[in-house]
Amino acid sequence: MNSAGAGIQGRQRHIPKSKLQKIAAGGKVAMYRASEERLKQEQAARADRQARLEPVHAALRTAFENLPELTLARGALSALPKREPSPRLPHSSAPYTPKAPIVKLGSMYPVDTGLFQTRSWISEWGDNSLTVPPVVDSETGAMSFFLAPANLGGGGVSCWVALGQIYAPGKDQGTLIFGANPSYSWNAWWNSTLWCEVAGKLWIGQAVNRFDASGTYIDTPVLTQNLLLSFDDHRFNDSQNPSGASAGNMLSTSIPVEGDLFYECWVWIGGFAAANDISGGGWSHADMEISAHIGAFTLELR
Repeated sequence: MNSAGAGIQGRQRHIPKSKLQKIAAGGKVAMYRASEERLKQEQAARADRQARLEPVHAALRTAFENLPELTLARGALSALPKREPSPRLPHSSAPYTPKAPIVKLGSMYPVDTGLFQTRSWISEWGDNSLTVPPVVDSETGAMSFFLAPANLGGGGVSCWVALGQIYAPGKDQGTLIFGANPSYSWNAWWNSTLWCEVAGKLWIGQAVNRFDASGTYIDTPVLTQNLLLSFDDHRFNDSQNPSGASAGNMLSTSIPVEGDLFYECWVWIGGFAAANDISGGGWSHADMEISAHIGAFTLELR
């Protein structure tokens, strides 16, 4: 390892525990606040769509109910069983990726994977159930979650899970190249009857939090969520069951680096699912899962 890499690795190992705790607390608050704000925006957008569409759907349900010829069909729809959650997916792991993540700093030489940090966030509303909480393993680089909001009365779940580490460039300045090569697989199923709303998203991305020399949070210059799946359906009676996988999805971002600052660098996966149940008829359901494995994680100063 060259002197630059050794210096960066040494600084990583000798950050005081109190400063690490301060950085972790500040970064956690920032990411939680950003997630709550983004969730509010998403819920507001969904509420706006619902306000525009529901009067039409309500009129359709009323007309459907008042047609004697369709009484049997309506009864059959109402009697449809609520689907059980999908079986769990195996953790995604590309054939060529190592069992434990390769972590590289500065000089691009491997260093101790024990430097990894983990973080997760959950928000639930209405009548819902999170079947499997977010899971992240700093030793293997594996992350996963399973969402299955209950449709009785309507509800939803939003969550994310992240894996990352602190970067301390010391006096050095330049451009930080933050890259990762996660493999992942995902599966989703949703159903809507009598035009009842069902919605969801899945995404993968990067986040970088910046702190001053004392460990005080400054800002979040990088916060990306690359969509893997997005839907907002209102169907008479239809279901969808898409899935996807990637053996190596390259994530990369670059930011200017100033000396004596600290940087939390994260790879994260997240999403939400929302279902509903309308009094007098109509229901929806959704469940989805994503499993990812971080095979390579690089932080390089140029």
